[in-house]
Amino acid sequence: MNILEPLYYDCIQCMRGCEKKDTVKEIKMALAEISEHYRSNDHYFIFKSIILRNLYGVDIMAEATEIAKLRLFLKMVSVVDVNLKADNLGLDPLPDIDFNIRCGNTLVGYANEAELLKASQSGFFSQEKYEEEIKVEMEKTDRAYKKFRKIQLSQDNENKALFKEAKDNLTGTLAKLNDELNHYLYEQTGDHRLGYDRWLKSHQPFHWLTEFYQIIQGNGGFDVIIGNPPYVEYNRKNKATGKSVADIYRLKDYVTFDCGNLYAYVVERSCNLSSGRDKIGFIVPLSLASNNNMGLLRDFLSASGNAWYSHFEVRPAKLFEGAEQRLTIFLLRNSSTTKVYSTPILRWHNEDRELLFKTISYSPSFYNGTIWRTSSILECAIYSKFILHKLTSSYLCEDGSGLQYRTAGVRYWIIFLNQGFGTQSLSNKCAFFEDDAHALFFMAAFNSNLFWWYYALNFDMFNLKDYMIFGYRLNYKEDDRIKTLASELEEDLHNNKVEQIINSKTRGVVVTSYFQKKQSKPIIDEIDKVLAEHYGFTEEELDFIINYDIKYRMGSELNGDEE
Repeated sequence: MNILEPLYYDCIQCMRGCEKKDTVKEIKMALAEISEHYRSNDHYFIFKSIILRNLYGVDIMAEATEIAKLRLFLKMVSVVDVNLKADNLGLDPLPDIDFNIRCGNTLVGYANEAELLKASQSGFFSQEKYEEEIKVEMEKTDRAYKKFRKIQLSQDNENKALFKEAKDNLTGTLAKLNDELNHYLYEQTGDHRLGYDRWLKSHQPFHWLTEFYQIIQGNGGFDVIIGNPPYVEYNRKNKATGKSVADIYRLKDYVTFDCGNLYAYVVERSCNLSSGRDKIGFIVPLSLASNNNMGLLRDFLSASGNAWYSHFEVRPAKLFEGAEQRLTIFLLRNSSTTKVYSTPILRWHNEDRELLFKTISYSPSFYNGTIWRTSSILECAIYSKFILHKLTSSYLCEDGSGLQYRTAGVRYWIIFLNQGFGTQSLSNKCAFFEDDAHALFFMAAFNSNLFWWYYALNFDMFNLKDYMIFGYRLNYKEDDRIKTLASELEEDLHNNKVEQIINSKTRGVVVTSYFQKKQSKPIIDEIDKVLAEHYGFTEEELDFIINYDIKYRMGSELNGDEE
C-alpha cells in the first residue's frame, strides 16, 4: 500500500492537469469517480481503491487474516478529515474486504485452469461438464464479485439492502462452487480413510481459480507476489503435538516435493499463480541458495528468468529480532535469459539497520548447483580459477590416512585435524585419503581462509555436511611446504585449545575441546600463500582471500564464537 499510494497520487494529479483538455473517456470517468462518489480526501480514496483493486492475501490462520484487515482499515482511518457536523463524521463506509483477504490453505486446492483440467483427465468429471457447468459457474461468481466491488466503489455502498443482497449473492455462488470443487479434490487426492468432513477441516482447501477468477483466468495470474512463507519441514514431528504437517494434510504434484519444506512449496505455487512468473519476491531461509535438499527449488527458479539474491547473517544483528534464522530475500523477474545476481552474506550492527537495505549492492554471480554469493568482479575472477579444479571428494578412500572434523558448531572457524580432537563428541567424523601426504595436504586446505570463503559463499553458515566439505575444489599436488604447515598448524591448534566441562542432560559430564583457531591465523595465512600458487591467484586475489571476513572472524566482539 505504501508503494502504490504515491503512484495513485501522481496519476490523479496528472489526470487533473489534463482536465481542461480533450481528455479520453476513461480519464473523465476516473475523475468523476473521485469527485462525485467520495466524501473523504484523496488519500482516503486512494487507500480504499488500493485495498479493493490491488491487494489480495491468503493465510491458513483466520487470526492472521483478521489482523491484516484491521491494519488496512487503520491505515485508511488515519488519513480521514473528521467533520463533526457531517453524518458518520464525514467518513465513507469502510470497505468489506472479506473477498480480498481470505483464510485457507495456500497449498491445497486448484490454483489455475490447468490443474482443474488435469482432474477432468483423471476421470472425475468430463471436459464437457467443465465447459458447460463448472466454467459457467466460475464466470457467474466472477460477475457477482465485480458487482459487489462496484457497489463498494460507489455511493450505492450506503444502500444497506443493496449491499447485503450483493454480498449474499456472491457468498452463495462462491460457496456452491467451492463445495463442488472440494468434492472433486477429495475424490482425486484425498485420504478417504478420514471421511470428507474430516478431510475438509484438516486440509482447508483454497481454490485460487475460483476465489480470484478474474485475476487467475482473466489476467493470467497476479502481477506481483510477495511473502514470508512458513519455514516448516513437511515430515518433521512437532514436539508439542507429536504430529507433522504431513500428518495433518497431504500434498501432491509439487515439483519441489522432495525439498521437504513448506517454503519451497509456497514459492512453487506462487510462480504458478503469477502472470508469467514475473515480479516475485520472498523472504526464505539461507538454505535456498545452497543446501542439497533445496536443489529442486533452485532448479525450478533458475529456469524462470533473472534472479537477485540478498543474504543475511544472524550475527552481530538479525533481520528479525528474536528469530535465529539466516535468511535470503530473492527477487524473480521473468526473462528469456537466466542471469543470477547476488550479495555476499551481509552482516551489520543494530545501529546500522537503517542503512542496511539502502546500501545493498548486487554483483553478477553463478548458479553451479548452488548460488554463489559473489560480491565483486574480483570474486568472480577467483571463482573462475577455483572451479577449474577437481572435487576433493574424488580423492577420498574407503580406508587410509584419516582427517577428522566436526559437523556441529560452525560459526566463523571450522577445525580439521589429522591426529584428532582428543575428546569425544557426537559430531566428530573422519574421512580417509590415500596416504599421509594427501591427508596433510587436504587438512591444510580445509583449514585455509580460502575454504572459509568457499563455505561462506555457498552454504547456510550453520551446517557442515560432507557434501559441503568435499565439494571444495583443489587438485592434489605434492608440496612439502603444505605438509610442513599442516603439521605446524595442528600443533598450534592443540597448544591454544582449552578444555571445557559440559553437563549434558543426555550424556552427563562431558569434557570437550575449545579450539581458539584465530590464534593460528598467521600459519593459516601462510597456507593460503602456497595455495595461491596452485590456483594461479594474483597478489590482489590472495590479499582478498586472506582478509575475507576478517572484521568478524578476528573482531573482539566474537570472543567465544569459535569452535
